[in-house]
Amino acid sequence: YRAMETALDLSRIYRPVPFTSEVCVSLDDVPDQLAHDNTDMQPPYQRGSVWTVDQQEAFMGHLLQGGEVLPIVFHRVPESGQAEVLDGKQRLEAMLAWLGGKVAARLDDGRRVFIGDLPTRTRPSGETCVVGLMRVTVRFRYVNLPWDQRVRFYVRLNSAGTPHTQEQLLLAMAARPRQ
Repeated sequence: YRAMETALDLSRIYRPVPFTSEVCVSLDDVPDQLAHDNTDMQPPYQRGSVWTVDQQEAFMGHLLQGGEVLPIVFHRVPESGQAEVLDGKQRLEAMLAWLGGKVAARLDDGRRVFIGDLPTRTRPSGETCVVGLMRVTVRFRYVNLPWDQRVRFYVRLNSAGTPHTQEQLLLAMAARPRQ
C-alpha cells in the first residue's frame, strides 16, 4: 500500500445507478412481465446464452428452495418502448426454460423437479396455476441510461469476477466449519 499524495474523495467516485422503478413479480408471472415490457433479451452488448442445462437446473433449485436472487436489471428504451436486459439474461433464460418444462430444478437432496411435477389448481378466472409458485418472486429493476452508460454498466459489471470451476464448487460443497 503506498501513501497517496492527494486524498481520495469517495464522493467524486461513487455514482450509484439511478434506478427509475422496481417491480416484484411472482415466478409464474415472469413471461407476462417480459411480454408487457416488450423485452429485448439480446441487445447488441449482451452476450449469448452461455449457461448449461446443469447451471440452469442448479439456479432453479436455488430459487425454488427460497434462495435470494439479485434483481434483474433492464433499460427502458423510450424510442421503442422496449426493455433491454442489462443484467440477468442467464437467470431469465433459466426461469423461462423451467416454466416451459425444458429443464428441471435440482434440489439440495438430489431430486429434479419439473414444473409439471408440481400440483396445480384452477383460479376463479379459469386460469390454471401451480400451487405455491406465487411465493417465489423475482425483482425487476429499471434504469434509463444513454447508450454509452448502458454499455459501460454492462462491461463494468461483467468484467469483474472469475467463474468457479467444477472442482472449486465441489470443494466448497465439501467444506466444513473451522474448529
